Amino acid sequence: LCVSVSPPPPRFEFPEQLPLDEFLQKTDSKDPANYILHAVLVHSGDNHGGHYVVYLNPKGDGKWCKFDDDVVSRCTKEEAIEHNYGGHDDDLSVRHCTNAYMLVYIRESKLSEVLLAVNDVDIPQQLVERLQEEKRVEAQKRKERQEAHLYMQVQVRLGVQVRLGISLWNDRLVCVCFPQMIDLSDNENPWTIFLETVDPEMAASGATLPKFDKDHDVMLFLKMYDPKSRSLNYCGHIYTAISCKIRDLLPVMCERAGFQQETSLILYEEVKPNLTERIQDYDVSLDKALDELMDGDIIVFQKDDPENDSSELPTAKDYFRDLYHRVDVIFCDKTIHNDPGFVVTLSNRMNYFQVAKTVAQRLNTDPMLLQFFKSQGYRDGPGNPLRHNYEGTLRDLLQFFKPRQPKKLYYQQLKMKITDFENRRSFKSIWLNSQYREEEITLYPDKHGCVRDLLEECKKAVELSTVTTVLPCGGQELPLDQVDLDKDTEMLIPVAHFHKEVFGTFGIPFLLKIRQGEPFRDVMRRIQSMLEIQEKEFEKFKFAIVMMGRHQYITEDEYEINLKDFQPQPGNMSHPRPWLGLDHFNKAPKRGRYTYLEKAIKIHN
Repeated sequence: LCVSVSPPPPRFEFPEQLPLDEFLQKTDSKDPANYILHAVLVHSGDNHGGHYVVYLNPKGDGKWCKFDDDVVSRCTKEEAIEHNYGGHDDDLSVRHCTNAYMLVYIRESKLSEVLLAVNDVDIPQQLVERLQEEKRVEAQKRKERQEAHLYMQVQVRLGVQVRLGISLWNDRLVCVCFPQMIDLSDNENPWTIFLETVDPEMAASGATLPKFDKDHDVMLFLKMYDPKSRSLNYCGHIYTAISCKIRDLLPVMCERAGFQQETSLILYEEVKPNLTERIQDYDVSLDKALDELMDGDIIVFQKDDPENDSSELPTAKDYFRDLYHRVDVIFCDKTIHNDPGFVVTLSNRMNYFQVAKTVAQRLNTDPMLLQFFKSQGYRDGPGNPLRHNYEGTLRDLLQFFKPRQPKKLYYQQLKMKITDFENRRSFKSIWLNSQYREEEITLYPDKHGCVRDLLEECKKAVELSTVTTVLPCGGQELPLDQVDLDKDTEMLIPVAHFHKEVFGTFGIPFLLKIRQGEPFRDVMRRIQSMLEIQEKEFEKFKFAIVMMGRHQYITEDEYEINLKDFQPQPGNMSHPRPWLGLDHFNKAPKRGRYTYLEKAIKIHN
């Protein structure tokens, strides 16, 4: 027996045992028509969407199970039955706002036939194979996770050369140009060879390139560092004897850099990217002055000028150290969705204040008005905020990024200093203005404050009406109809917004004073003025008198207010009093609720 309730009423109570003998024409005393509740299908939400749960009594013995998506759990009989009556019973808590939309009953005498035990033969072979495969895959993944630390990647180079016999070049043609040097194997990259030619004028005079003795000569590269511009300039290369002294190279360096010959120079050897050693003794040969002398060694020189001490990077060694720690960081505004941000070149050795100062210069703001956030490793988005007293360096913040991954940090500009902001807590509040409209504002009261502090912050964020002194004005009377009510001819009525269905009210209700016999057009104009609604938009409004959950539209153009229409009917004082409804479309965005994220399920009989 299946009972479907669509749409579900405000409250519908159903029994656990359902006797139906009284509804049968012929009854059987040996087999009474008693039905046991087997399943309750529950919907939580509204007509536009919600969440669906099924409660089952598997064996008909009163032990219930709850099926919530892929989670199955035991539950009480009250949770399965009584909590799903629906409605707004005062005895139920707010979380039980659910309705049972379908009930399944099984005849008590047929329980043993309907609820048979499931045997292996009852399960389709395809389902058995699918379940076994899922268990096997899960066990394999679990084993891989447990033994992941026992494995490592090994690159194996085999001695077998695979060749298809198809040459991409003509060996004979190459041999005509110059002698073939080497046959390249298939697994090696081709060489890149640079050819240095003689100047045409020198070639016309018969001059040739100087001979290079690889046993006694060496080729060196020269670079000049300028501390003022913090730049490194290439000054060519030189060929010189290994036994040559460092001092003999100083005139060549001055000439290449455009310095006067008497200029005092400081020399460094660039060993590797993070290692630059100063050359102290200029009166020794190259093989003694340079570490492991070989062709291609680099000598960096600069002026020995006391004014360089005031520079940010006074020496070439400082420049190379800064270059080694230099990193490009993308800063994105946390408050802007998909903000591309801007790139700032920083040093890994910078502390929090140095980073904030550099970014503040780019944004033209105060460093104390910036708050920074780490970037989440598992997705592209802001993570936890950084405190202003963070003691680590920029390297510590970027250590979880991969070498070639763009380094990214997030920031937001504050209206107060970060030292004060970190001692406050963010509160999102709803402000109801004088036009009965909600505005979301963010308040920052003290972390250890109370409600009074929250209200004080609210005063700063919103514009409140001020209490002013009422000055006497000669010849002008204060209208008493705005202060006192005549109980015989005037009354206050509630006014609320709805759209088509009176049970789906929205917006902020309010009270309105009406008078007996007052033209309804005057009431409409007062409502329009109070809510500050444009004339074009107000033409779409429809007005209705709502009583006992039913609405009756006011269609007469010359309708006059009758106070009896808004008074409770005699004998029904327990029911809510009538109210004036404004029927129009709700343009305000709906507030998100997790139970409304799922689409509605439609059941067609």
